[in-house]
Amino acid sequence: MSQRRTAPSRLSEGSGLGRVVLSLQETARRLCNRKFRRQFLACSIATITMGLVGTVNGWIKISLAHLTTGSGDVPLMITEDESSWVVSLTVLGSMIGSLLAAQLADRIGRKYCLLVCSTMFTIGWLIICFASSAPMLYLAGVTLGIGVGIAHTINPMFVSEVADIKYRGSIGVLIAANVNSGILLTYALSVWLTYKLQLALLVIISLISILTTLYFPETPYFLVAKGQKEQACKSIVYYKCIEDPDKVKMELRTLRDQVRHELHQQVRYELLQQSTSDLHSESGRDLPPQSRSDLPSQSRSDLPSQSTYVIHSEVVSEEHQQPTGELRPQSLRELHSQSRSHLRKQSSVDLQESTDIPETYMELSKYTCLDKLRAILQRSNRNALFIMLGLIMAQQLSGNFSVTEYLEQDIDRKWATFSPQDAMIFVQVVRYVSGYIAMLIVTHCGRRKLLIVSTMGSCLSLIIFAGCLFLDQHNFDHPTFTIVSIHFLSGYQLLFQIGLGLLPNVLLCDLFPTELKGIVGAIVVIFNGIVGFTATKLNQVIIENVEWHAIFTIFATLCSLAFLMVFIWVPETKGKTYNEIEALLTGENLNSSNEEVSSDEMDSREI
Repeated sequence: MSQRRTAPSRLSEGSGLGRVVLSLQETARRLCNRKFRRQFLACSIATITMGLVGTVNGWIKISLAHLTTGSGDVPLMITEDESSWVVSLTVLGSMIGSLLAAQLADRIGRKYCLLVCSTMFTIGWLIICFASSAPMLYLAGVTLGIGVGIAHTINPMFVSEVADIKYRGSIGVLIAANVNSGILLTYALSVWLTYKLQLALLVIISLISILTTLYFPETPYFLVAKGQKEQACKSIVYYKCIEDPDKVKMELRTLRDQVRHELHQQVRYELLQQSTSDLHSESGRDLPPQSRSDLPSQSRSDLPSQSTYVIHSEVVSEEHQQPTGELRPQSLRELHSQSRSHLRKQSSVDLQESTDIPETYMELSKYTCLDKLRAILQRSNRNALFIMLGLIMAQQLSGNFSVTEYLEQDIDRKWATFSPQDAMIFVQVVRYVSGYIAMLIVTHCGRRKLLIVSTMGSCLSLIIFAGCLFLDQHNFDHPTFTIVSIHFLSGYQLLFQIGLGLLPNVLLCDLFPTELKGIVGAIVVIFNGIVGFTATKLNQVIIENVEWHAIFTIFATLCSLAFLMVFIWVPETKGKTYNEIEALLTGENLNSSNEEVSSDEMDSREI
């Protein structure tokens, strides 16, 4: 019996083959799980909008080139300057769309935001289909950009609210993986179909996204926050596959406490700031500086535990926990007694009482964008935002765009049987396959390990390829260089995609409370647009003045810096609740390894 138990552990601790086998076994078990199938299907339908984002990226690269040269069967021609305006207005539209989605998400819900997103894509493709001048393409660019911004902002919210902790990693990879699917689809359609038929098919896909999204219910979190108890119960039954009414009520009770905790987070933060400032002005010498500096972190660590305890108090025991405030100075306990007692009274209200539902709704409507920006200034959210922006910057500055361009040119130049379109499709197939490999292994490997492998592997691939280019430019030519260079660049694409290319979206689902994901998503979209535009312009300047081997050496150096950032600051979020992730973000050692969470325990936890 002991040998049977140790065999799987040896397999899991082995090399990559063992992990792949375990990943495939886990995937097969999940496909037999009705709850996973429902959550995966719902998130797959929602992330069709991310596939439409990929079609926009692919159309910009393929069709704009035809429109500027007049090749193919395009109905009009535009200049290079007009083409750049279409791209710029699309990026501007994505920034507008992200801000719009951050406001609409808490007003009309995640589901209807996805419907608005798909509608914007439908309108944008229809405008392009009937466009007869450059201004119509400008309007289409803004419209499609708004859809892109909404998709990037809403999808992480939808996935994090629907998927269980156990499935959050693999399902979250869909957000970025479907972008690669959309790009690949557009490349293939440009080869097989005419310009008009390609646009007509993209309109049909956008309409399919609208019709399929209507089938699924709104997320339970939003319905609870809006006070729609009956609809929230139906949503819980659908997404969680819970048939026992008592378990549905317990799930609803847990969600309501989560909503209260997140909505009161900013209120508690402002109360602590005001109390600390008042105490400092009245009796600054009575309270030691160390106690004052620990005040916010202590309050954050106490409140979630008390709130969680009160939720389950009726099931586990009638006896309350011993207050921990006795270990603190009397002045600190008096400062927090009012806010803690307020949360305890709200959490202990019976499920059947509906008097607190309007109160939750009122507070949700008052939680403005300015309040969310203040909440981001808290230590855990601030650290999480720095990690996200750092990953986005590493994603843009790691040379992925330049490597893709060079790989397509290299295949076209050295392999005579490949056309430019075939080269682009080959590169995109590598990225497409990488995304679904990451989906299979992220649950077992974890986010942090994959990011470390991705950054270090990308760095080594670029260094080796830079060496090959250096030898080639100094007339040290060898027949194997052609195959070696293409293999290393393809390996770079694979390693980049399984980490830096896909996982920032998963970490956006993990690192922030649900109420802040919308505004953080908008910040990330705007930051990504600014950094992407700057990186593209710098890339053009560098290519004109520096040799290729030096360019790839610079990218390798930036990947090594990204590796250091991930190794030092990025925590492992696999299988952890938000409270546990918040503790890692506010702790002295962000990379302190927690115990592995069992599958059964993850199933019983909330996001």
